[in-house]
Parts: sequence; structure tokens; C-alpha cells
Amino acid sequence: MNYAELQEVFNDLDPVPQVENSPNPVCSISYNREFIHAMNYLRAVLKADERSERALRLTTTCLKMNPANYTTWHFRRSCLAAITAEQRIAARITEQKDAKLLESLGFDGTTSENSGANTTNTNANTIPKLLVKYDAKLVETDLEMAANLGGPNPKNYQVWYHRRALMEPFLQSLSTETYILPHDLTRATTLINSELGYIQSVLTVDAKNYHAWSNRQWLLRTASQLFQSQQKEKLHRSLWEEEREYANTLISTDLRNNSAWNHLWFVAHRGGGSGGSTSTPLSIKSANTEALFALEACKLDKWNESPWRYLVGIGKELVRNAKNSNFQSVADVDKVNYIIEELGDEINTLKVTDPKVAQVGCAFLTSARLDFLVMENTSESLLQAANLAQFLAEKEDRMRAKYWHKRKKELMMKVTEDTTW
Repeated sequence: MNYAELQEVFNDLDPVPQVENSPNPVCSISYNREFIHAMNYLRAVLKADERSERALRLTTTCLKMNPANYTTWHFRRSCLAAITAEQRIAARITEQKDAKLLESLGFDGTTSENSGANTTNTNANTIPKLLVKYDAKLVETDLEMAANLGGPNPKNYQVWYHRRALMEPFLQSLSTETYILPHDLTRATTLINSELGYIQSVLTVDAKNYHAWSNRQWLLRTASQLFQSQQKEKLHRSLWEEEREYANTLISTDLRNNSAWNHLWFVAHRGGGSGGSTSTPLSIKSANTEALFALEACKLDKWNESPWRYLVGIGKELVRNAKNSNFQSVADVDKVNYIIEELGDEINTLKVTDPKVAQVGCAFLTSARLDFLVMENTSESLLQAANLAQFLAEKEDRMRAKYWHKRKKELMMKVTEDTTW
């Protein structure tokens, strides 16, 4: 809305100008005229606490000029909620009128005993309660509007939070229901897939957009809980399988996409039976699969830290689970020890057989080898790890020499304790 339209639409309100802290401000922000007029009317609407369709249109105008104004976004959601409530009240009144009309015609809301048919009235009490805070069409329109504003502002937190706030009431309320109607589940699935597609389009342009990744992981957790609460195992399994494929694709496209490696860890640990709400320890088989995937990535680019850290993380988790008795038998623990030794040997083979590594060194590889030797936790392996720490301090990672000297000291103390014991 331009200034003339604002005056016409809000002719019953007096604009509220911005109050300056001083009559002669040292550094006054030079807003353009359109922005000043729009914000003056927005302050008037806020003062009157008017949550109407014209107020909603005003927020659109203001957000187009400043999409980072969180107050305007918050007020917009208040308007959406108020408009939705009014629509439902009107619909409920209509339903009640229809119910009275049907009752006068002999339909009392009970099943006909004579015919056995499921003939009931349309009383509001017989209609499943609506589970959303915002009207579906309003949500669709607003998500599109937010996408348009988010295009040139992909790291605008307010835009991302608005998207989440619109979807959250509907998706979470469905998760708490014992039974939901098929069309509600279909609508939820469509909404989830659409939002995943939107986030993917943003990540295609900026693969390390924190807000996009954060929103994606929230959406996956919420969708997972919804599908599990409704016992839709096929949808639940498909959700995580497709996400795993997506993470793999990103990593294959760019091995150094550390955000994708982080997401792969999230998918591997949240896609289990917890419904995405908590991190699930990997089984021995799954952990071995993850470790081998990371190892192959390490072979392709040995100077890429991400797969090395992923590999070490998987190894440490295996050892930790074995110590905490998360595995059922001695055979499982033996299997873990075997996997750790095998992975350590593979890393050592890479170090020995690659002439470039031998020539220029690779601190990531050596550091990973050290970590796996520590995981083996024998006097011999700990001594080898201490020697590698010394090597890193003097040759391959002199920038962190003090850290490696500290690691060596700790390892030697552990060797001494084990020998004394």
C-alpha cells in the first residue's frame, strides 16, 4: 500500500510518529517517506491492538520494506490467528444454524435404528475439532510470501522463525492426537514435503546456511514424531531414507561440506526408533556401515577433516557403548574391538602407502590413527599413540604443539598406570 492507500484504508486512525529521544538527535536514521508513513500507521494499529485483515495487509507492506522487523512478524501472526478464529466462529454459527434446521426436519444426531444407516445431523459437536492455530489457506499464502522475502534475505532469522511458527501448531497438535482424519495426514505430509523442498532450494544456493539446516532438522524431528504417533511406519521409514540419500548426495557433490557431514550424523542417530526426539545409539552393524562410508571419503581426500572426525566419532561411540554394556554379549564387545582394530589398520595403511602423505604429512590422518590406537586401549597401542603425539607436535601439527605434548604426557601416565597395575 502506498501513502494514498494507507490514508484511505486507515482513515479512522491517527498515525503515530516515531518518538525521538532528543529534539536534536546526533545521528537520525534517514528513512524514506513510504517507510515512515507505513510504520506510523503500524504503530497506530498496534496501539489500538487491532488484529484485522487490513492490519495484516499493512504488515505485508512494512515487511517488504524491512523484513528483519521481528515486532512486525509477531504482530502478523497475531493477525493471522485472530482472522482464523473469526472464520471458525462464523463457521460454527453456521453449523449450529444448520443443526437446528436439520433437527426441525427430524434429524436428531443419532443413528437410525430402523434403517441401520449412519444418518446423523451436522451438529458442531459431531465434527472433529480443528487442530490448527492458523487457517490452512492463510498458512500457504504466508509461506509463499515469506519465501519471496527470504529469497534476497536467506539468513534472515525472522523469516525462518515465521515459517516454523506457522507450521508448528498444526504438526505438533496432530502428534498428540490418538487418531487424525486422513485428509489432515495428507495435508501434513504435503506441507512437510513442500517445506523440505523449499529448504533444499535454499541450501542449493548456500550449502552452509545455519538457519536452513536448523529448520530442516526441526522439521524432520517433528515429522518423525507425527508419523510414529500415528503408526505410519512406511512414511516414517521413507522420511529418513530419503534424508539419508539427500545427505549422501550433498557429500558426494562436495566432500568438504562439513554441514552435510553434521547432518549425516543427525540422520544416522535420529532416524532410529526414538521418533527423532532423542539421539539413538547406533547398532554395531549401522556403526560399521557409517565408519566404512567415512573411510571411503577419507581415501578420496585425505586432507579433508570432516570425514576423519566423523570416523573417529563413530569409533568412540562404539567403544563407549561397549563399556556401558549397551551391547548384549561378550561376542558383541569382541566384534567392536575387531572393528576398531581393522579401522585403525586401514588408516595406517593409507599413511604408509600414499607417497604424498609420506612427503608432506597429513595431520588429520595421523590424529585419527592416534585416536584409534587410544580406543584399542592396550599398553602397546597407548605407547604408539604417545609416539604419534610427539610426531604431530614436532612435524605435522606444530601449530598445536602444546596440545600434543599434553596428550603425550597423559598417554604416558596411562601407560605407567597400566604397567604398575
